[in-house]
Amino acid sequence: MMNRIQLWFEQARKDLEVAKKLLEDSYYYASAFFCQQAVEKALKALYLKKKREVPPPTHSLVVLGNELKVDRKLFDFLRRLSTEFIATRYPDVIGDVPYKHYDREVAEYYISNAEVLFQWIERKLSED
Repeated sequence: MMNRIQLWFEQARKDLEVAKKLLEDSYYYASAFFCQQAVEKALKALYLKKKREVPPPTHSLVVLGNELKVDRKLFDFLRRLSTEFIATRYPDVIGDVPYKHYDREVAEYYISNAEVLFQWIERKLSED
């Protein structure tokens, strides 16, 4: 089980790294998407550790956050980021092409909060 946890968390870290590079290159919508992916994978790594079972087949950060009892201070962030899985990719969700609706401030918000959440998850992963 430990190897599986490490694999999920390693990919989560890489996705967050990609989100940062996309921010540097001004691809804000893609940065938001990769933040969502990073957080989802990090939460699934923690789910594997805490529940000792495969996470449910969901992209909802809210569902995963509830299951893992994510710190309430971070829960609003999960609620906001959760919808980016779809909104960043499909023009019919917001009635226009997604890239036009994201800016540096939004991408920075997601990245900075993802980093805080990752620190929380790392602490939880290191607990027995």
